[in-house]
Amino acid sequence: MIVVLIHWKIRDDDSAQARFIQHWQEHSPVAAKGLIAEFLTRPGELTGFAPLPATAPDARNFFTFGLWESRRHFTDAIGKLFGDSHDFEHSVRTRHLFEPAHWRLGPASLPSANSPGTR
Repeated sequence: MIVVLIHWKIRDDDSAQARFIQHWQEHSPVAAKGLIAEFLTRPGELTGFAPLPATAPDARNFFTFGLWESRRHFTDAIGKLFGDSHDFEHSVRTRHLFEPAHWRLGPASLPSANSPGTR
């Protein structure tokens, strides 16, 4: 299993953000072989938590956290997209891969369906 973090830096306007979210919901590889789960997030501001140091101050920052069965599954599904860009991006997104050394499972489970509007 691997964890992939994708940092999206979106142009700082509502139209670009809407196009990005629509793209993520409709064109991401939800049915890709080896994808366990994927979550699109924005950094939250919570008391007692440090801000992310790598955010782009002049962009709207989003992060995709993905759980994949293996590095091969991720690169087979996403590798063809490396190097592409979109008009809603402020600058090219970055991808980071983590290989868990240890893990634990809690009693809760992942959501059983995609979020509304996501394919």
